[in-house]
This record gives sequence, C-alpha cells and structure tokens, in this order.
Amino acid sequence: MLPLRNTPPRFRLALRLTARGVQAGFTFSLALVAADIASQLAPPHQGALWFGLGGGTAALAAWRMWGWILRRVGIS
Repeated sequence: MLPLRNTPPRFRLALRLTARGVQAGFTFSLALVAADIASQLAPPHQGALWFGLGGGTAALAAWRMWGWILRRVGIS
C-alpha cells in the first residue's frame, strides 16, 4: 500500500471514514450476537443483566481490537 502522505486529502478522508464505518458496524454486530447468546444462557430473571454485560464487554473488546489494527496499518 502506498504511504498515505502521497495520496490526496479527500481520498485519505474517505479511507478513514470507511475504516471507521467498518469498525463500528463490526463492533455493533458482534456485540449484538454476544449479548443475545449471553441472555439466552442466563437464568430467566437475569436475562437483561447478562444481555447488557455480554454486549458491552464484546463491544469494548471489538472496538479496542479494531482500533489497534487500524493504528498498526496507519489509519487513525
């Protein structure tokens, strides 16, 4: 991949926005799946609690992972 300093500013902006959109979409979908699984495995009266804990933990982990990946490739 070419260094970003040699690319036009509008292309760099488009690349950053696309990467952030992928990061947000992947984080949201992973958190929703994890929350659904956690709420199904929890006791019936604690489903909402486990839904929040499972989804929040998965969202935080996925967001941090994608942030680390994007920084490593030079998109921040």
